[in-house]
Amino acid sequence: MRHLSVTFPAIDPPDDSVYSSLVPHAPRRRASLYNLDVLDDGTTIELVHVEGGRDEVTAELERRDNLLEYEIVASRDETQYIYQHVAQDERLLGLLALLREHRLLIDFPITYGEHGVTVRVVGEEHDIQSVFDTLPTEVRSELRVERISDYVPEPHDLRALLSVRQREVLEAAVEAGYYAFPRRATIDDLADGLGISRSTASEHLRRIEARVLGALV
Repeated sequence: MRHLSVTFPAIDPPDDSVYSSLVPHAPRRRASLYNLDVLDDGTTIELVHVEGGRDEVTAELERRDNLLEYEIVASRDETQYIYQHVAQDERLLGLLALLREHRLLIDFPITYGEHGVTVRVVGEEHDIQSVFDTLPTEVRSELRVERISDYVPEPHDLRALLSVRQREVLEAAVEAGYYAFPRRATIDDLADGLGISRSTASEHLRRIEARVLGALV
C-alpha cells in the first residue's frame, strides 16, 4: 500500500480554483476535517475542528451560502468543534467519486487554512497513479505533491488511548500553553482552569504522558 499527500494551495483572492471548491468559505484559519460522508442527495455531513473564537467562527458560518445546517458541538477557548451539513460543489463530489472508483481511502484528517488544503490518501500504487492520470488538467496543475511513500499505519489519534476526562485535561493543557516552549502556563494555572486540585491535575498529566509515550516506544 502507498500513502500520497497532496496540497491544493490557497488562492488569494478566492476564485474558481480547486481550493475554493474544497473550502468554499475560504476561512484562512487553521482547521481539520475529521469526517466527511456523502449523502444520497449529494450533500455532505462533516465534523470539523476550527481554530478561532466562538463568535467569529459563528459569524463565518452564518455567511456561508452552502451551509444547510450546523451546530457547534464543543467550544474550548479558541477552538470550536462543528457538525455541519453542506451543499457540496460538484467538483468536490467528482473528486470523491474518483477516489471511490479507484478504491482509495482518505487518511483523515484533511487539514486546511492559509496554506491551502492538504489531503492524504491510501491505496495501491497503480490505483493512485490511475487517479492522478484521470484528474482534469486544471486539477493536476493546481495540486502540489508533498509526499508519496509506503503506507505505515501510525497512531495518528493517540487520543483514542485516553479516557474522555484525560482528553479534556490534555486539550486544556495544550490550549493553555502548558506544553509550549517556552511554557506559558503552570500546573497551577491548569488546575485553576479545570477547577481541580494541583495534585489531581498533575496526576492526570502523568497518566496521559505515560500512555502516549508508551505507545510511541
